[in-house]
Amino acid sequence: MIIHSGLTTTPPGYQQLSSLFSLVEVDAADVAILQNLMERAEVFLIGPGIAAPVKEVQKIYAADKHLSVLVLAEPSALKQVKQAFQFAPFIGKNTLVVPLNPELNLPTLCENAATRTRQKRSFHQLNLNAIPKAEQVQKIKVTQMGCFLEHAPISAILLSDTDRIVNFNQQARKLFPLLETVDVELSQVFPKEQVSYIKEFIHQQHDPEASIELSHQQKIFELTSSAVYTEEGEKHFLLLLNDVTHVRQETQRIHSILEALPQIAWTAGADGYATYFTQGWYFYTSQSKEQAAGEGWVDVVYAADKEKLLRQWKSSLASGKPFQQAARYRNAKGEYRWHLVRASAIQGIGKEILMWVGTCTDIHDQVLLTEELEKKVKERTHSLEIINNELEQFTHVSSHDLQEPLRKIMTFASMLKTTSRHHLDEQSNKYLDKISTTAERMSESLKDLLTYARLKSEDRFSWVSLNEVVSQVLVDLELMIAKKNATIQVSELPVLNAIPVQMQQLFYNLINNALKFSRPGTPPIVEISATNALQEEITMHPELIRFKEYYKITIKDNGIGFEQKYAEKIFAIFQRLHSKTAYEGTGIGLSLVKKVAINHRGLIYAVSEPDNGAAFHVLLPQL
Repeated sequence: MIIHSGLTTTPPGYQQLSSLFSLVEVDAADVAILQNLMERAEVFLIGPGIAAPVKEVQKIYAADKHLSVLVLAEPSALKQVKQAFQFAPFIGKNTLVVPLNPELNLPTLCENAATRTRQKRSFHQLNLNAIPKAEQVQKIKVTQMGCFLEHAPISAILLSDTDRIVNFNQQARKLFPLLETVDVELSQVFPKEQVSYIKEFIHQQHDPEASIELSHQQKIFELTSSAVYTEEGEKHFLLLLNDVTHVRQETQRIHSILEALPQIAWTAGADGYATYFTQGWYFYTSQSKEQAAGEGWVDVVYAADKEKLLRQWKSSLASGKPFQQAARYRNAKGEYRWHLVRASAIQGIGKEILMWVGTCTDIHDQVLLTEELEKKVKERTHSLEIINNELEQFTHVSSHDLQEPLRKIMTFASMLKTTSRHHLDEQSNKYLDKISTTAERMSESLKDLLTYARLKSEDRFSWVSLNEVVSQVLVDLELMIAKKNATIQVSELPVLNAIPVQMQQLFYNLINNALKFSRPGTPPIVEISATNALQEEITMHPELIRFKEYYKITIKDNGIGFEQKYAEKIFAIFQRLHSKTAYEGTGIGLSLVKKVAINHRGLIYAVSEPDNGAAFHVLLPQL
């Protein structure tokens, strides 16, 4: 028989499966346990409709450790479901997570699972025969615990319904030397003050997952109990004592360290459910431990911040990357204060996530100060805009007035070369060429200067796909790319709120620079990528707003590079590190790029070394 639950659709092979097994549908594992279906079942099939499959399997495993469980997961959630099962406690090795896709061979999987169930039940089945007491105890010691329990790393004791110890494994024998004596009572093994506590726990109805803690020989043990029956129906209890001394000591050590921190600190399991908060949390929120555990802490998060906070948290849980998000938390007085929530994953030897450790830092005063500073900056910016408008008008008029005499110089120089070149000596022709070249260069400089002056931060912002911007820039530079046999590698870039034409100018100048300053004889390779800027990097730049989220866009090349001491100088207007004859240009390109970054409330910086390329990093706000 196969019990199934949570099949939202009919999986491939289901019809064939119904001809091989009797199928029984239940709402949850509790129903199957109450209806005694587990005794007859050989496979428990859990579909994607079950919201918490780990908890369901834990219930199944507590009721029957030998029953095979198949968990069908949607392909998109397969990795997350597997990870949840991998590190969840009280999960048997007889559980298999498989993707629910068209290639699923459900009949074969179920037949193999059913075979495993039969083998495990046959191997571990207890067989207490009615023979003389002394022989019975001896026989059970030798054969009835099974290889699995006999050599298990935890202590196992088989107890009769009258609290008489009838069997035990090697670990229990080491822990309680008195067990070598035939016919030992429970009260002879455990201290008197613990016996009544143990008996009450064993005989009362309790969740199979429940446990109690005992101390013995300066060690801490976790005791679990489950009822087992002989073929004749005689009731026994299987006691498992797991030495958790090291775990408790390590947990206590972690908690002591966290309590010493000035911030509120907390821990969560691999599944993201909170397992511990320092006393600061309970003092600040007035929540109890029961209220805060699991996802109860979410109740104190400000409604407008909750969705983004949980979205980022789930993203970190899925990727294992550090978590960081600012949100407002309600205090005991009902007031909301800004906190910076950060967490990192603690990984095992195999890089699997064991738990999360995090902190909540009160940044309310800093946020208010930042808002006040932003207000003052806006007021000062308004004053500067008035001055800049006047300067722009002056620049425009000056540029226009200077272009006119330059055009005449270039025109007359051209006419002179056309009509009189053959009448002039070589030196005079050389001077004439220099006049033309200088006038053209000055004309280009005036045009670039006018473009630089016209860049305004108040230009209309809109949502801009940077991948589309880069694609258009590459079209504009295709002749230069082909001429230099360059390779441009573009990763996934964000869509952000920006001024489209200024983004085009930014990428055009940076990519053009990377192509222009390539090493002779080496085809240029330009890599364009984007990541989320880390808070540590944002803090390093005072001009950025702390706790605000930024994209970090990098344009990296394999060109001639430059010495790092010139990293600031290259962004100054008209500054050049090379002669005009070696590389074309007016020296305004990078100044223009810097102004674009500033207009978008971001920044740009460069990292380079001679003959080893350069990397330009642009930090732009996500919103």
